[in-house]
Amino acid sequence: MKRKQYSNDLRATVLGEVKNGRTVRSVSDQFGISVATIYSWHRNQVPQRKLSYKEMEKRMNRLIKENESLKEDVEILGKATAWFVQNGPATSKGRTSSSR
Repeated sequence: MKRKQYSNDLRATVLGEVKNGRTVRSVSDQFGISVATIYSWHRNQVPQRKLSYKEMEKRMNRLIKENESLKEDVEILGKATAWFVQNGPATSKGRTSSSR
C-alpha cells in the first residue's frame, strides 16, 4: 500500500491550525488527514531536548511521589467501594437505603 505524500505547505497549514488552538481531531476531519499523522508531524517538528542528569533525577523523584499518591488514592477508593457494597449509598438524611 502506497503512503500518501503531503506537501510541506499543507503540513505547515495543518500544524498552524493546531498551534492556533484548534483540536487535532477537528483539523484531521477538515483536511482528511489521520490524527496519528498530525501528531507525528508535531512530534517531528518540536525538537526533543535532552535532559541533564539533575533534571532527570528531579523528574524521577516527582514521578515517584506522584505514583505513591496515586497508589494511596486507589487504596482509599477500594476501601470506599467495599464499604458502599456492604452498606449501600447514604440518603440525603444520612440514613442508608436499607434502614428505611
